[in-house]
Amino acid sequence: MRVRILLTGWAADIGDAPGFLRAVDLKSLLQGLAQTAHRWGHKIFIKRQGLATRQEIPPGEVSETTPLTGGFSEATPLTGGFVGYGASDSTADHSSPADASVSFGELEVSYNAVSNTGLVRTRNEDACGLFIPPDAQVLNRMGVLAVLADGMGGHECGDRASNLVLESVGRSYYESHGQNPGDALVQAVKAAHEAVMADASKIKRDMGSTCSALLFHGNDAYAVHVGDSRIYRWRSSGLEQLSSDDSMVAEMVRRGMLTAEQARRHPDRSVLLNAVGQSEELTVSRASTPCRLRDGDRFLICSDGLHGLVENDEIAELMSANHSSLAAVNGRLLDLALARGGGDNISMVLMRVHHRNGDAEA
Repeated sequence: MRVRILLTGWAADIGDAPGFLRAVDLKSLLQGLAQTAHRWGHKIFIKRQGLATRQEIPPGEVSETTPLTGGFSEATPLTGGFVGYGASDSTADHSSPADASVSFGELEVSYNAVSNTGLVRTRNEDACGLFIPPDAQVLNRMGVLAVLADGMGGHECGDRASNLVLESVGRSYYESHGQNPGDALVQAVKAAHEAVMADASKIKRDMGSTCSALLFHGNDAYAVHVGDSRIYRWRSSGLEQLSSDDSMVAEMVRRGMLTAEQARRHPDRSVLLNAVGQSEELTVSRASTPCRLRDGDRFLICSDGLHGLVENDEIAELMSANHSSLAAVNGRLLDLALARGGGDNISMVLMRVHHRNGDAEA
């Protein structure tokens, strides 16, 4: 995550950022924010309570931090069945050499995950993977959950935050009972938010994370997100972005102030309006209805280290390849991002759905 200045509260309480943006001239606000960012040589983060700045603590001044409770490393079981990559080994690159799959109900979900430091960063602050309960009854009742978190907070805190988000979302969701799956998933992200806030207070450091989560439950998929990590779905009709970026430039595109092409190259494209662990209240975005799954649907969750460098039509072309393994598609996406500079951590979880008894919409 390129965000490198985290904000504390302003003297004035401006409420939620989107409401604030509607009440002011956004172009003037952006110009002022950009001047502030360039003055410090950093990006800035907009907290929902207000606007202020504080520089990142230099690496040499970082105090010791206590290990995460229940922390994990690559392929370590989490809530009874986590498969993926945490950021606890923050200098390592991870990739699954072959596709894997899990079957439950009428679904078979194939998956492959990659998390790469990139060519510029010295630490990997991303964490991603799937929660697959080993108990068949829990698996059929609760489904499979994929999560990606892109941490922020500087040396030793970005990876700490993403680990904590990943762990908390998985644990909180599978500890929920009898709730609507979409509601339970939203509450799990809010629980992760509370966990990051509490941990940051304990170690007296600012940190935060994006969070994008996709739940396969019954014949439906539930998508929630905070920040600018993305969730895509590909099906025969083409590629669709199921999430909407919580960033300033995305808000400007929605208001007609920038084109999508201008937003991709804007110097402040990493200024976020919303992130886990960065305000007292958290807004979790979700679709109003779950996505009805079709046989052959493919889903990609990725950090901005990928979508900031690889175009949507390139993602669509690779995801549409019927005979390619997911590992091969992920490998090609990673190669593209690295060939274009690899300026940030690059992480992705790619999944393909097969209905063993035919299309759910039939």
